[in-house]
Amino acid sequence: MPSRDSIAATDDSTSDVSTPPPRKRLRQDPSSTSKMQQNAAAKKEPRLFVPFRALGLITNHLPFALQTRSFKGAAEGPRVHLLTCLGRSWALWEGGKMTLLFVGPDAPDQITSMAMDGDAVWVAASTFLIKYIRGKED
Repeated sequence: MPSRDSIAATDDSTSDVSTPPPRKRLRQDPSSTSKMQQNAAAKKEPRLFVPFRALGLITNHLPFALQTRSFKGAAEGPRVHLLTCLGRSWALWEGGKMTLLFVGPDAPDQITSMAMDGDAVWVAASTFLIKYIRGKED
């Protein structure tokens, strides 16, 4: 059985060794950091399509089709739909927040032209003219 002195010695040794609290990170001066300077320079540039750069990476040379839809008595503004070509397929985007609505199935050949008419998407591929409604061939 340990003596009282040895128990007190162990208790004292743990209480004597105290670690200082962790130091807080120093606030960095925004003018000295290069990242802040890059962000400030980026804010001065035009921001047209900046959040949607990836859209241009997956589409091809075919021009997109744009459709605006407004309803009588609607509280918000018109809805904007973008139709982009993905080679043998197509994608329909909601223009306000650039959310993906539909991706069409593969056409028999490369898509050569696209159009929108109401709820229908028309796609020309080689000698085929295909009509899609809500992402499905009609």
